[in-house]
Amino acid sequence: MNYNRLLEPLRRRIATLINRAILDRANSGPNCQTVDVVILADEHQTGVEHMEPYGYTSNPPAGAEGLIFGVAGQRAAAVGINFGNRQFRLAGLKTGEVAMFTDEGDTLVFSRENTVTLTTKHFIVDAAEDVAINTKACTVNTETYTVNASDGVTYNTPSYVLGGGEGGCAAAITGDVNQTGSITSSGDHVAGGVSQIGHGHTQVQPGGGVSGPPQR
Repeated sequence: MNYNRLLEPLRRRIATLINRAILDRANSGPNCQTVDVVILADEHQTGVEHMEPYGYTSNPPAGAEGLIFGVAGQRAAAVGINFGNRQFRLAGLKTGEVAMFTDEGDTLVFSRENTVTLTTKHFIVDAAEDVAINTKACTVNTETYTVNASDGVTYNTPSYVLGGGEGGCAAAITGDVNQTGSITSSGDHVAGGVSQIGHGHTQVQPGGGVSGPPQR
């Protein structure tokens, strides 16, 4: 009996169960993304379903490496998983750290000491209802919430409230302030060391005379 001949179909199925593949292109349009890949030396296969975990998807660039599983040893029923590109992979993470990355250099790194760092050129938050940032209250010589913008900051909003917490809010502004519209205050205004409420005038003139400048 020719056992080699009998076992050959089984060998072929085993050989096609798991293979490494090089990504040619990904089609992210369908509900289940498909990939065109090169298997082994020059075997091309198109429309392979790319199995992804819930809540996460990516469109890997050409050249990414992954695995192709031939379900029941059938190439026609193949699925692909874990396509990653070592050219752009973020290397050097410490044990327990997690990161996301792109081929353009964007990174989101969950580092040790509970530190999360996002590196990109354009960061957009599109929240239909609200955005909340919760952190500790500021104390003397301690920065707990800092915005460093080298060119400027713009708020386009019909209402802006600064305050809250015990004792209200203390604000310090360095530089010139240009105000369009009126300012209403329940407290005193001090300009150049002169109180709006408590200042007096020198050389007070009766009637329609002009009084002297306010006293400091």
